Amino acid sequence: MRILPFMLAGCVSAMTLFASPAADVAAHPHMRDESFAQVEDMPLGKVGVDPVAVRHALAAARKANLDAFHTYRTTGSYPHNTYQPGALNVWIDAEGHTCAAATIIKLSGAEELVNQTARENNFIRLVDVKDGALMDWILTSGLTQAELVTIQVPFMDIPSPAEQRANARAVANAARARQREDAKLAKKYIAIEKMLSAKKQTEQSLEIATIRLMQHPELARALVARFGTVPQAVAPTPVAPQGPTTPRFAQPPSA
Repeated sequence: MRILPFMLAGCVSAMTLFASPAADVAAHPHMRDESFAQVEDMPLGKVGVDPVAVRHALAAARKANLDAFHTYRTTGSYPHNTYQPGALNVWIDAEGHTCAAATIIKLSGAEELVNQTARENNFIRLVDVKDGALMDWILTSGLTQAELVTIQVPFMDIPSPAEQRANARAVANAARARQREDAKLAKKYIAIEKMLSAKKQTEQSLEIATIRLMQHPELARALVARFGTVPQAVAPTPVAPQGPTTPRFAQPPSA
């Protein structure tokens, strides 16, 4: 029994729509769907869940997560790299601001997963995730791993609080660097949100997400139980202003 009229060519093309993670996708074969034939022909009885219901649930999850991304983008409270020179993925910064991907996961109700990730690897790159609780979330998010890699924009460095305390000039430099970095991020996020919200992108990504999730029946059943068989809009929790904190996270990777 063939579960859905998926097109493998569409899956491959969807993975190359983004310029920024294309090299990462090529370098990490696990991000491609290499078991298309087996999943397409998987008997419904073996899976134990209707693929149409799975796709509907993924569509609902995608909408909720893109709504959360919109909230993050428009709030404009972004983290900053005060850890090392150059670009660095920062999950939660020294002031407690979460990155776009971490914010989406947090607003989905998985705050402990966000905190656990910060404790284990605060400078994680989602392109490197292959298994575990974070991969389970990705599989049930309605977004592909490549899309989440695109959302997880790395941050350029700005003067750290210690540098600012030691050098009065660094305070002014940090303020200007923050403004430049935030403006650059806001511009990127607008383009990413537009791309992810496009109808063609959504359809292709949901096909990929359904194929992959159908390989994990327990996760698929849990997602269907959460969202039902009809897409539902789930309003994201507003992002409250985040005050300074002193979180203890894993150290950044060595340069």
